[in-house]
Amino acid sequence: MALTLKQENFVLAYLQSGNATDAYRTAYNAKGMKDETIWSKASLLLNNDKVTARLNELRKPVIEKAQLTLEKVINENARIAFFDIRTMFNENGSIKPVHEWDDNIGAAVSSIEVYEEYSGSGKDRVNIRKIKKIKFNDKGQALDMLMKHLGGYEANNKQKDNPLLEL
Repeated sequence: MALTLKQENFVLAYLQSGNATDAYRTAYNAKGMKDETIWSKASLLLNNDKVTARLNELRKPVIEKAQLTLEKVINENARIAFFDIRTMFNENGSIKPVHEWDDNIGAAVSSIEVYEEYSGSGKDRVNIRKIKKIKFNDKGQALDMLMKHLGGYEANNKQKDNPLLEL
């Protein structure tokens, strides 16, 4: 089952932009269409079995080349979710140098900002203050993603009673 030329153009534009509405505008004559109509038609295309199969076909080599697996994604989320901040400090309370960080610390940290303040100039210039700001990936979001994957919310939702049914 081959795609139409417009469907193929939609798939290619979607892979490039990641935005179905923009891809629809690129592949189809959308002049004069309302935004809601374009969004609806783009959504229908994304749910079309042939379009989905073609998207998966084109994504597969990229995913394989990058060696992306569900296991890797889950492991990375677990590193973030269960990261213990104490592991990034030396016994004296100082932050370990970046080259001493293990993979778990590296996964948990999303960015580092270092501010240095100096006094004097030339050979008399001295560092008087260094401030390090370390931002971590969101543990709550990582836990949420793991809960969704493991079906933790599904089990919890089954426990809830529906008061309307009891009436």
